[in-house]
Amino acid sequence: MLADDRLVLEVRRLAAVNQRLPVLLLLAHVTRPAKTRSIAHKGVDIGFRQIKDWNITDVLKSADRANQVVRLASGWDLIEPGFQALALVGIHLDAPPVLKLSDSVLPREIFSNTRGYIEKVVVQINSSYDHGLYDCCAVMCRRLGETLIIEIYESQGRASEIKGADDNFLMLNGLLGVLNKDRTVHIGRNAKRGLEGLKDLGDKSAHNRRFNARKPDIDGIKSDLRTVVEELLHLARW
Repeated sequence: MLADDRLVLEVRRLAAVNQRLPVLLLLAHVTRPAKTRSIAHKGVDIGFRQIKDWNITDVLKSADRANQVVRLASGWDLIEPGFQALALVGIHLDAPPVLKLSDSVLPREIFSNTRGYIEKVVVQINSSYDHGLYDCCAVMCRRLGETLIIEIYESQGRASEIKGADDNFLMLNGLLGVLNKDRTVHIGRNAKRGLEGLKDLGDKSAHNRRFNARKPDIDGIKSDLRTVVEELLHLARW
């Protein structure tokens, strides 16, 4: 896969030829099967904002007729002829192994109208659990908590309140400190407990060299995690 700075250059180059090739390239760089909004978000994220004016569905339908993509119930996927089309214009990408998506820790459906980067974190949470990578899963759960708290404050135009002196967002411990004192953001008792639990487990998995998370550790926070994300998504106005 291409780094974002190289990706935006190639997308712009291909856009001078047609819309299909840059859409294929962006599709190759998102979690697949992918919804059209994930492709659009990726384009915007790397600085190719004109993709917002494109009818990505029509472009993909055209690519489907050319047998370069396939439309599945869960979204679009790039297949070998699509990779070959990109190779013909000088972009050689190895087709990655197919990732089996699941809802083993969190249902992907409740994140379907959020941001592409949030959806990717949820995919990684579920996939790492499925493959027995429980420390990875715990750390990604902690990251999801951080991200959703930041989304709340950004949606209210209050991002400066959760930034440190270096103008970077606070880590989860600092975010919780602000959140617990904020009387305008109402978090339920169970959600607060869940946030503390995922922080504790995530911190151990990230920083305690003698600790390795196990399946029961993740199973033990699943219910509270679901409560946390549902409440934070509501507060972030998704």
